Amino acid sequence: MDHPYDAGTDSGLIDPGSIDPGSIDPGSIDPGSIDPGSIDPGSIDADKQNPIGTLQRGLAILGVLASGEQPTVGSLIERFDLSKSAAFRVLMTLREHELIEWDSTLNGVVLPSVRSVHLGMAGLRAFDPWEHGRVELVRLAQQLDEAALMAVRDGDEMVYIAHEDRSDHAVGVRRLLGSRRPMYCSSLGKAFLSRLDEADLDSYLQRAEFKVFTPTTITDPDQLRRELLESRTRGWAIDRAEHESGVMCFGAAVVDHVGQPVCSISVAGPYDRINEGRDHIVALLMQTARSISERLGHAPRN
Repeated sequence: MDHPYDAGTDSGLIDPGSIDPGSIDPGSIDPGSIDPGSIDPGSIDADKQNPIGTLQRGLAILGVLASGEQPTVGSLIERFDLSKSAAFRVLMTLREHELIEWDSTLNGVVLPSVRSVHLGMAGLRAFDPWEHGRVELVRLAQQLDEAALMAVRDGDEMVYIAHEDRSDHAVGVRRLLGSRRPMYCSSLGKAFLSRLDEADLDSYLQRAEFKVFTPTTITDPDQLRRELLESRTRGWAIDRAEHESGVMCFGAAVVDHVGQPVCSISVAGPYDRINEGRDHIVALLMQTARSISERLGHAPRN
């Protein structure tokens, strides 16, 4: 029996090589008329075969919005090297799923939708900063082979709530879990103070009772204010053996989605050893503080 599409008959089949892709009007295609089983995966255009597909591009755009930016479509096209049609396709998909607000124009600003805000808040509610922070603290201690600590504010003191030390050093920092330190003479406290607003900082400096613990303890409110401003600018604080002789600490604040300090983390050890590794310690400390802060919804602007 002859095949129904015998080469000698006019089968009505179209030669794919004769089709000009630019001549096809996407709006004229009836999705219901397409048989999924008839689609040859090898014929899908290169844009959809690219690993950076619609989902990945959509997530990348949501990442931009999560950082606090309000991009236009034009800026997204330039940033992600998209064609106009690809950008519109991704944005329309995000809008169909109520993840963004956008007016369908090239110069229109893309904003997170109410649903995106609710999604973010759900993530914050499900996040345990202390448990996650401890995981990060363990990693930091292992990376540096030094003691890593976390403390929260209680009045005008910092209370240690985590102490991770996986090192084999003969000389280190004694266990401090549950201990208290005045805010003005610890890197944890100074890091926390550096992120307070001016009114709260002024109030603290006016009421603080400065006690001398070591020859390097800061007892002058003006000197402390200057140091806190430096700490705020660079993002980390230092304790130059100000509470305990021979011990140096670097600290950084963990902040929430509005930039308010929640707790502080630090790396501590013998003065000479910690001072020698300052640059490496500070870099990893800052990275860890940023990681925990980001999970709390903090999105620093460049």
